[in-house]
Amino acid sequence: MIGKEVNMKEIDLTKSVYELATSIPEFLDIMETLGFGGMRHCVEENPHTRVMTPLMAAANHGIDPSVIVKAFQDAGFTVTNQ
Repeated sequence: MIGKEVNMKEIDLTKSVYELATSIPEFLDIMETLGFGGMRHCVEENPHTRVMTPLMAAANHGIDPSVIVKAFQDAGFTVTNQ
């Protein structure tokens, strides 16, 4: 496709925080900019991150899921399963 940038990064927000944190290097950095400062520690220490999704985390913190979607889109991701 000439003249169009092809976006190769994709994130599925129904995957667990643990799975995303271990497969997408910038995942935790983006989440920390949204106020999830303790998430990096939780991924290492808390087994709940293996079942909790970013959308569940947003609900637990009173954050609109669209804020998470926009943050990843702004970082160049195609967001699936929002």
